[in-house]
Amino acid sequence: MKLTIKNRKNQNVAVLVEEAENQKGLVFAMHGLSAYKEQAQLAVIAEAFRDNDYTVVRFDTTNTFGESDGNPEDATTTNYYEDLEDVISWAGSQSWYQEPFYLAGQSLGGFSAGFYAENFPDKVGGGGLAVSHDFRSLELTKQKSKIPGNYRRMATYRLAFNAKHLKARIDQKT
Repeated sequence: MKLTIKNRKNQNVAVLVEEAENQKGLVFAMHGLSAYKEQAQLAVIAEAFRDNDYTVVRFDTTNTFGESDGNPEDATTTNYYEDLEDVISWAGSQSWYQEPFYLAGQSLGGFSAGFYAENFPDKVGGGGLAVSHDFRSLELTKQKSKIPGNYRRMATYRLAFNAKHLKARIDQKT
């Protein structure tokens, strides 16, 4: 289902929700800089979760090449991250919303996902940050039994995280 929501700046954010019939989990998948929600890299991530009965939420950040408001030359790390927060906040009122959820992101979307997990570790069960643009030989380490097995085909170069452990490691260093 494609729809449009408003972010905190009252800009339109285009959202694609692929709701699982027998939902086992929820994942938010986020594109990188100068990308869009239907791009091949994100489609591979979404497919891996859909095939395992996860509801998948993809969206175009503002200031990108997708269907959301804004101009690509105005893109910032902050607007990417805030759009992720706003989409998750909106999702909280939907019938399919559940915690903990998973985050997956490619490039700047991966950075935003990791930063969100650091800030809200109790909401996030885990995820993957894809840093490769080569999605033909896909592989990702399985982090928890709840993460779909074929999610490991996501990226050649990657960092998988468990949000609670990430937060604990960060707290130990400060």
